[in-house]
Parts: sequence; structure tokens; C-alpha cells
Amino acid sequence: MHDPMTVAFEIKSPIKRATKLFPTGYRNSLVTIWHVDPERDGTDDSCGWTFPRLTKEQRQRISDLAHVEAREPWFQRAAVKSMDDPVQAEALMRGAIIHVARVLDLKVTFAQASEWACLWVHRPDNFRRSLCHLPGWHSNSKEDAPYWREDTASGLFGSIARNILREQRPWWRHPRWHVHHWRFQVHPWQQLKRWLWERCDECGKRFGPGGVFQMGHRLDEKTATYNPKRMCQCCAGVGVAATPAE
Repeated sequence: MHDPMTVAFEIKSPIKRATKLFPTGYRNSLVTIWHVDPERDGTDDSCGWTFPRLTKEQRQRISDLAHVEAREPWFQRAAVKSMDDPVQAEALMRGAIIHVARVLDLKVTFAQASEWACLWVHRPDNFRRSLCHLPGWHSNSKEDAPYWREDTASGLFGSIARNILREQRPWWRHPRWHVHHWRFQVHPWQQLKRWLWERCDECGKRFGPGGVFQMGHRLDEKTATYNPKRMCQCCAGVGVAATPAE
């Protein structure tokens, strides 16, 4: 489980500020619009931010496809760790894309399948290892059994299906446009709020200009644990120096 909040949009300041890290200038964010996933299915991506969600019927069709592949291997017939023939890998991927699209009733042309196969096979995060099945490497058993092959085949066909759906998803159906899941973070207001009302947990003084604070830790002698505290830069520096090394 990861953080369900993802940055949807950022409104930058029109004024650039030059720093040592950004000598040409950097524009700070005035407003950050977050997409907060409702986690309806128990995951942090129930809206399908990374990939569109597969329906129950689509998952069943992928499972049936993997069942056949496990007993009559074709796309994962090579017993190697990774496909080292670029022509063969691209041809297998193109065939797998067309095969999955036909099973899921998705409209994919031969030109689209060829382009996607070229991109998905030759990019750094590629499918070359997924087009093989070496027992003990791609599975948890050295036995070349249909049970283990079905698991790897389901992963291959499921990944292809999600990539196809992501390529065909219109821009306006992306979860970043779920207005009812937006949460606004106004940075100038946060900085003003910290400077006016919030205080350092260690010394009780105001935070520095802009409400900048750092997270530090102090040892609780009663519980023998380090408790997180919001501290000004001075107290945070003392806290870091006083923290014993373990």
C-alpha cells in the first residue's frame, strides 16, 4: 500500500527565483492539486491512475487465455531468462497484442500493434523477460508445470491488456480529471499559517521566514522511544547532533 495522493496539477508562480541549484531560475508552486484515491477496492489505485482497471469479465478472459498458454506454450515457449533476439521478440509481442485485443474485443490495427510492440520490447522497462518462461527463474519452482506457467502467462496477458487500455484511454477519462477527488494545497497560506499560529515543539518560538520547519526526534525517557517533533532549524540541528548513533 502506497500513498493514495498523486499530484494532478500544479500552478506555478510567474516569478522565477535563481538559486545555487537552479542558476537559470526556478518557479515555486503556488497551488498543488492532489488526486486522492478513494481506495474502493482496497488498493491505492482504484481509479486506475497508472493503468485502467480491468473488468471482471476481462479478467476472466485473460485467465482463460493464460490457461491455454500454460498447456500449449506459444508466446512463452523460450526457456531462457530474457529474449535476446529483437526480431523474434517484436514479432511475438505484436502477435500477443493482436491476440489479447481479439479476446477482449478491443479495436487494434496491425499498424498500432506493430508500433506498440516496437516500443514495449525495445524500451528499458520492456517485455523481453515476460516473453520467456524458465522454471525456477520466472516461477518459484524448477518444475515446468502448467500451474506455474499459467501464473506467468496471466501476468503477461494482463500487462498487455492494461497497456492497450491505457493507450486507447481518452485524455479526459484520466483520473486526474476526477474533480470530486481533488484536494487543494495552497502553499502561501500554509507558510502564513505556520508563521502566525504554529510554534516549535522544542523551544516554543516561531518558525523562520516562510514558516519553514524540519522534522526532528527527541527521546522519551518514559517509553524509551524517539517521538517526532516539528522543530525550527536551530533546534533540529541540536537534535540531530544529540541523537546517539546506533
